Amino acid sequence: MTAHRFLFFCRLLLALPSIATAQETVLWPSETVTVCPASSLENHPDFSDRGCRETDIWNVDTQKQTLWVRMTFQLPESGVPDVPLGFYLFGKASSRVWLNGEAVGSNGTPGFDRENEIAGAMDTVFPLPQRLLRKGENEIVLLLSGHHSLIHLNSPLHTAVIGDYHSPQAIVLDGYMLSLLTLGAFIVAIFYFGVLFFSEGRQWPYLVLMVLTASVTGQLLVEASRGLIAYTYPWQDVRLVLIIAFSFLFGLCLALLVSARFTNLRGMALWTAGGATLALILIFILPGFDHKALVAIMVFTMASLGLSVISMIRKKPKAYGHVLALVAFLALILLGEGRFLDNFFYFAMAGLILFLFVQQARAMARERQLRLREAETARKLELALDQARERSAPQVLSFKSPGKVERLPAQSLVRCSGAGDYVELFLADGTTQLHSGSLNELEETLPSQFLRVHRSHIVNIGYVTALQRSPAGTGDLEMSVGDPVPVSRRILPKVREALG
Repeated sequence: MTAHRFLFFCRLLLALPSIATAQETVLWPSETVTVCPASSLENHPDFSDRGCRETDIWNVDTQKQTLWVRMTFQLPESGVPDVPLGFYLFGKASSRVWLNGEAVGSNGTPGFDRENEIAGAMDTVFPLPQRLLRKGENEIVLLLSGHHSLIHLNSPLHTAVIGDYHSPQAIVLDGYMLSLLTLGAFIVAIFYFGVLFFSEGRQWPYLVLMVLTASVTGQLLVEASRGLIAYTYPWQDVRLVLIIAFSFLFGLCLALLVSARFTNLRGMALWTAGGATLALILIFILPGFDHKALVAIMVFTMASLGLSVISMIRKKPKAYGHVLALVAFLALILLGEGRFLDNFFYFAMAGLILFLFVQQARAMARERQLRLREAETARKLELALDQARERSAPQVLSFKSPGKVERLPAQSLVRCSGAGDYVELFLADGTTQLHSGSLNELEETLPSQFLRVHRSHIVNIGYVTALQRSPAGTGDLEMSVGDPVPVSRRILPKVREALG
């Protein structure tokens, strides 16, 4: 049994739950078929003519040709099965089928050229009437043409088999059903990375992660479209090109993320451009579209792995984890062989995207902590400068009292407390004054040594002697002048940080 037949047999048995529980009939045509160039669209030739040849179905090339094909299959001596049978033909061709000399159906309309051909579906099934079936040998004759082909494939016909009659799309979709479980996670990830990109200051790695995930999602949908839509065979060429494009885009994004982690902007450009150039060369020279898609993935993955290994040797942080993740991903490619793109790829990609996101999130967290430390250093420097300026040239503040404006040295102001429509000012000499205005407005005009510790209190930290924290989560500031000042639970961490 060839690999093509084995894969189709597995799909056929698992196509639908109803199939899995039923007695499945699978009848393979003869190992060889007879192919003759068509001179008529109505009367099939004598398949013993000099222009005819014997080959197998996988080597029948319908692209830009019109052919007659004859094959046979055997029914068991027990007789015709009770269940309806169908002849499954998956491939790039318009077709017409005869069973034991009688026409049983058409898929599109075969013709001698593009103008006279109506493109048929890529995957179709022809019903085989039980009255036409007989014990022993049965003959199937096909008229095939593929003048709407856009690109040339090595094997334009994928499957020709007799089995219980089911929807061909259901059988194809079953091959991708497991992979479709990842679709929801990919869609959520696309929106999540998009939100992070806009909410985290437009950090470009999040945008690359979003594009990478979108490329995998697009590839999954294009792969599965063969089981979702009964499209005509020319769209198979478009589908294959899109799969390669999405594979290339995924690899490009992967190389960008890994090279950005371990090298500078120039190195990132060199690694990514080198991988893209090699991938494009191999895509154009290698035969077979599955090979083209795989090589687009593998070239970028191996380039990223090489850079990660070099970085690990140089003892760069996080390089070891990248090496392990990329080795595991490559191992799945090599072990999965032809089934990798259908089943393993999307689960492997889900794991790789999660790994890349965790690495990016950690990098962003470290950068955020660095920015916070820098901001805290700048705040402390500003406070020290304000205090130095206060000592060399005391700052004078203007306050509005009822009916007048008073000027007070900032150093003499201990704290400010909200009092209805006024602000009560507590001075170092123990006296108080009223300021006509709001606490929020006053906070914007005070220098940096004044800290908002409560919605109703601002203190001069130069007069703070201690911070007492209560079991309820609030606190009190002990002042060198006057009564303690309450600290709200929400502001307490900021106050503790400011006071050192």
